[in-house]
Amino acid sequence: MMQTVSFYDTLFEPWHRAIRLSGLMRDAAQVVNVRSRLIAEAAANPSKGDYAELGLMIPEKATAFSKAAIALSAEMSVFQASLMGSWTEMMGFGLRARLPTSAEAHQMAIRTSAALACASNVGDKALIPIAKAARANARRLK
Repeated sequence: MMQTVSFYDTLFEPWHRAIRLSGLMRDAAQVVNVRSRLIAEAAANPSKGDYAELGLMIPEKATAFSKAAIALSAEMSVFQASLMGSWTEMMGFGLRARLPTSAEAHQMAIRTSAALACASNVGDKALIPIAKAARANARRLK
């Protein structure tokens, strides 16, 4: 499905993305610090280790990264469909051996803009499950 991209979105989305990524980095750093301490404590005194928390580390990462891979695959499918739509449209003009009208060129520009916007956002949805897991862990481990 073709989506319209506003000038505002084009201008400010990189800044919004940077803010979201900095939040993810902050949460991940907090979780790594706390869990590193828990690992060191368990290594120093195995009988007092927090094995419930240590046991969550691998399964929750596997879950978050599996969800991220699924989201990335879905977004890549949308992006590829958008590119194929543009390619089909351009090939149609070539087969008709004529230049597009101004209205057709405008539609092609809109489709190309949507494809480029889709390409720039492919990774965003993949980061959502990872960011949710990091945020939830950061809150829980405070």
